[in-house]
Amino acid sequence: MPKQEQIDVAASLEALFKAERDAREISERLLHAPHAKILDRITRAIADARKQTSDQERGLRLSCLTRVLRDVPGPKAVDLLVDILNDDVEEARVAAGMVLEDMASERLGDVQRGIQRAIEQLPVGSIALCEIPFVVLGLEDVDVLKMLKPLLAHADPEAVGAAIEALVELADPAAIKLIEPLCNDTRTIRMNDESTGDSEQISVGDLATDAVEALREVDTIVRPALG
Repeated sequence: MPKQEQIDVAASLEALFKAERDAREISERLLHAPHAKILDRITRAIADARKQTSDQERGLRLSCLTRVLRDVPGPKAVDLLVDILNDDVEEARVAAGMVLEDMASERLGDVQRGIQRAIEQLPVGSIALCEIPFVVLGLEDVDVLKMLKPLLAHADPEAVGAAIEALVELADPAAIKLIEPLCNDTRTIRMNDESTGDSEQISVGDLATDAVEALREVDTIVRPALG
């Protein structure tokens, strides 16, 4: 058995607490700068982060920037969070999604409009289009069906598939009427099996058909209960 490294746990925790205090103080000072200047510098910092050869460093920088953007007002802050949501590094995407959900508790309109802009403007192949449906699920007091409806008509089949998956997770039978028109869609997407880690090709139509069946089962349970 390898010898364990001797670490002063108490001192390490105190160092961690100090680092967090310092980070919060620096973030607060940053917000006293003109917001346009902050957003401009963060835009450049995102580009600089993506030049890092280490995914760990890239994720660290982008995650840090999401925390700063949380408290910067205006639509540009939301657009930059969506930009980070579009990153290859999962850590960055998770951080951006969580901040968007948190931001929506105080600035729901900004977040909803930012998501609408993203759906309208992001190109086919954008990672963010596949992340957005699950961010929407995490928002409170929103019409999820209304927000995800444009994604179901998107040219990107992967985005359509993500929206279908999110609607199944929502478990609202009202989504059936939105999904049914896709049951004959022959475009293919790649689905990951979380239990095995394997992936397979499936048509949007097959995914939609399975989703409709699942939601109909939900309806048979919910309808009598509402009775």
